[in-house]
Amino acid sequence: MTTYRSSGVKMKPSKIFWTRRKSLQKCSRIFTAAFSSVLTQLKKDAQVIIDESIVEIERCKEEITSLSYAIANLEIEHEIGKVDEQNYQSAFALLQDTLKRGHFREN
Repeated sequence: MTTYRSSGVKMKPSKIFWTRRKSLQKCSRIFTAAFSSVLTQLKKDAQVIIDESIVEIERCKEEITSLSYAIANLEIEHEIGKVDEQNYQSAFALLQDTLKRGHFREN
């Protein structure tokens, strides 16, 4: 049977095969562990972003609700004469623009 030299040591082909196979298995375990670690960190980062997004969406919903109430109150005060037409139009436009931006951010 033919022998081959690997690192200056004579080895049979079957021994070379098993040595290389073990090295490949070790490399595979190292890469799998590294990949698993990175994947775990990415999952944690994604969850943080999801949690922050949920909080921000809730804040936007509250802001939209407050703006809707402000518009309703402005309309009532305008109807009963507490707010003149010019101030009503100015405030209404401002509230509408803010409300539109709130809906845009929510979506």
